[in-house]
Amino acid sequence: MTTETNVQNLKINTMTQAQYATITPSATELYMVTDAGSNYAFNDFSNVDSTGKKTANNWGIPNYSAGISMGLPTSPINTTTDTFTCPSAGMIAVAARKTNFGTSMYLRINNINVAQWVAYAAIDVTQHIPVAKDDVVLLVSDSTTVGDWYLEVQTFYPLKGEA
Repeated sequence: MTTETNVQNLKINTMTQAQYATITPSATELYMVTDAGSNYAFNDFSNVDSTGKKTANNWGIPNYSAGISMGLPTSPINTTTDTFTCPSAGMIAVAARKTNFGTSMYLRINNINVAQWVAYAAIDVTQHIPVAKDDVVLLVSDSTTVGDWYLEVQTFYPLKGEA
């Protein structure tokens, strides 16, 4: 049996898990599942013990011991097309070196520039970017000279909660 309560034009539906599983939830309504039991956390985690809270915290922490190389060219130029597809949610770490000036390097995720490094002198740059599963990473330079930019680090770290 479901019951409906309207509070100032806000519809609240009360139902069991089995009933909830049979509906298509509306974005404009709230649902209260009466037999949720202990398998669900309150939004303030007040019903989660310290072990559960530690587990939840680890969901967003990179697993540095499980890092893998992205396998991108170590000296990207303007025609570089090699990409890396993220196997899970995680973090990418990129460190690059430029020995002279006049060109830029771009970090693109899903074909969107998320970082640009411009060299006016010899520089080292490091970037850490969170990524989602299946994000596509590309590092490309506007330089036409191989060796203008050098990738010292190009590592993907899965989140601990993804392992």
